Order: sequence, then structure tokens, then C-alpha cells
Amino acid sequence: MWASIKKVVEKLTNFNLVLAGISLSFMAGLVFIEVMSRSLLNRSTLIADEMAGYLNVAIAFFGLAYTFRSNGFIKITILYNRFSSKWKGIVDVVSIVLSIAFSLTLFYYICGTVFQSYTSQATSVYISETPLYIPQLVMVVGIAFLMLQNVVELVEYIRKRIQNKMGSD
Repeated sequence: MWASIKKVVEKLTNFNLVLAGISLSFMAGLVFIEVMSRSLLNRSTLIADEMAGYLNVAIAFFGLAYTFRSNGFIKITILYNRFSSKWKGIVDVVSIVLSIAFSLTLFYYICGTVFQSYTSQATSVYISETPLYIPQLVMVVGIAFLMLQNVVELVEYIRKRIQNKMGSD
């Protein structure tokens, strides 16, 4: 059962990474079109900066879970490397639990923001008048998958510790 859950979360994390890559491609294409349009036609798309901003958020939030899984987040290794393996384990568990707590808090407030944007029909101030809940949903999805990846990491860590204790007894 656990292996299936872990595999699903891994596939979702990889899918989010693909979405981040697609967002990056779209952003690069949009900036290229804007530059060419201004240079050659002396005209602007009028939405490139707004959409590039939304895509930049998508790149960051869709990449969170994969970054966590691949140990890409910043760790103070000069201090961490001086810890004994016991203390490293404690620090790892505490950091994952704090990450889950922080992510859950962020998830709660971003969901509130999305709900408020949706119910008030808030739109961007740009010419596109993009409904703000649409780009804000990207943040909800990214944080949700970061939390899932955190939980998988915590459960895996606990499982390994239990197996190591059972093996040494």
C-alpha cells in the first residue's frame, strides 16, 4: 500500500516538474515574442510582463516538490556536517516537520486568498483583466505537492529508522 502511495506522489512530483518546464518554455517564448514585436514592429503584446510574472510563479511553485525530493533546498552544511548521525537524524525530522507545518500554514492562507479572489471576482489591473484566482491556484497546487512530498519523506525516514533498529536487535 505504502509503495503505491509513494509511487503516485513521485509521479505527481515529476508531473509538476514537467509543468514547471512547460511554464519556463512558455515564458521564454513570450519574452522572445515581446522583444521581436517591439524591435521589428514597434508594438507590444501588452500582456507579456503580466503573463511572464504568472509563469515565473508557476515555475517556482511547480518546482517545489521536486526541489525538496532532490535535496535542492538550502541547507547549512557547514554546521550540519559537524553533527553526529544521531543529531543529523533529529535535525532532519525537525526540519521536515517544520516544513510540513509551514507549508500547511501557507496552504491555508493561499487557499483563503484564492477563495477571496474568486468570490470577489478580482482581476488583474492589466489590459488582460486576468481573474486572479487562476494564477493563484498554481500556488495552491505547488504547496499541496510540496506537503505530499514532505510527508512521503518523513514516513520514509521513520520507516528506515525502524528497519535499522529491527535489524540491529
